Amino acid sequence: GASSPLPAAGAAHQVEELALATWGSSEALLLEKERRSDERLRRAEAKRKLKSGTPEEQMMARCNGRAAPKQQRRKAQAGKAGEAAARPPVRQLAAERHEHVFSPDEEYDEATDLWTKRCACGFTVQYERI
Repeated sequence: GASSPLPAAGAAHQVEELALATWGSSEALLLEKERRSDERLRRAEAKRKLKSGTPEEQMMARCNGRAAPKQQRRKAQAGKAGEAAARPPVRQLAAERHEHVFSPDEEYDEATDLWTKRCACGFTVQYERI
C-alpha cells in the first residue's frame, strides 16, 4: 500500500529498543525528551525575540544561541591562534552570564553599508542604520 509516515510496528519496537540502549533506562530517556523539548521552547522564544523584540532583546537572543554561521566562518578564515586563545570559549562566556557592554566606537563599512559595534568579550554586532 501507500507509504505511511509512521514506522511499521516492528521498526517502532527497534527504535524503542535502541533508544533504551542509548539512554540506559526509561527514566533517562524521559529526561532527554524533556531536555530536548525545553531546548526547542528556548529556541522558539529566542526566534520570537529576534523578530519582535527591541534591538537589545534581539541582540541578546542572538548571543544566547550558538554562534552565527557568519561568525563561525570568520573565525575559521581568521586562523589566528593567538587571537582565538585570547578569548574564552563561547560556553565559558555563556556560563558566566555575561551582559554585553559595547564600546562607543562603532565602525562603518561603506562597501556593505553596515555598522559594527564590539563588546570587550569579542562579540560583534553588525546592523544597518535607517
